[in-house]
Amino acid sequence: MSKRSLPWLQFYTADWESDSIAGCTLAAQGLWLRLICVMHTSRSYGCLESDGKPIPDELLFRRLGCVSIEEYRGLLAELFSAGVPSRRPDGVIYSRRMVRDQQARDATAARVRRHRERSNGLVTPMSQGEVRSHRSEVRRESKPAEKPTRTADPRFQSFFDFAFQSYQRKHGQAPNWSGKDRKNLTALLRQNQTLTPPELERRWNHYTASTELFTGKQGDSLAYFCTKFDSFIDGPILAGPSRGNGSAKLTGTELARHNAAALGFTNGKPN
Repeated sequence: MSKRSLPWLQFYTADWESDSIAGCTLAAQGLWLRLICVMHTSRSYGCLESDGKPIPDELLFRRLGCVSIEEYRGLLAELFSAGVPSRRPDGVIYSRRMVRDQQARDATAARVRRHRERSNGLVTPMSQGEVRSHRSEVRRESKPAEKPTRTADPRFQSFFDFAFQSYQRKHGQAPNWSGKDRKNLTALLRQNQTLTPPELERRWNHYTASTELFTGKQGDSLAYFCTKFDSFIDGPILAGPSRGNGSAKLTGTELARHNAAALGFTNGKPN
């Protein structure tokens, strides 16, 4: 197939690693790879032949980089022992995989050719103008409908910036929030259209002021806050014996103190 030889070679690394070739010596593996390159350019794809005849060892061993013909024959014997290549009755060595691949390509090409022949026989040839018009219609029909743009919720960035700055003041560093945090905030706002920015900020302050053990372990995660948003409607969740689950609500004075601390104030003055 030299007149239509492929400029590239189908090489499946997973198949190579799972094949018996992987158990051969590195030298034998290298020889097989060089043989594949020669068979790739053969007129009979995947076969080690020239004009339909086997290529003599005397011509191959130097071309493949072997030091001697004995080395070439020894490595080739190792490959045959591992069942890597095959040999036709006329003595031509070939790769079973390469031959199968070429047979599949030939079958596909024949099927496409038959389809085109049937199509050409059933359709009346169009003029050049009709062809251009038809192509334009096909492009218009195949063009996907544009998706409606979704207007960004103005509450998102406003509250995100507030929570981001609150986290920085409390921890002395920027939060390492991921796409999950943004996704949960978007879902929260979408499900609560009447939720105002002041209410969002109020509950966030309750969340960051919470001292209950499990809530504290969340590390002021924005994603967790959004999923437990209603838990902070009355105030922070505090650790303490006053509730059966080990948490308690703040008093009014304590709530004001915690909110001020979350906003960066100490004793009424900013930190």
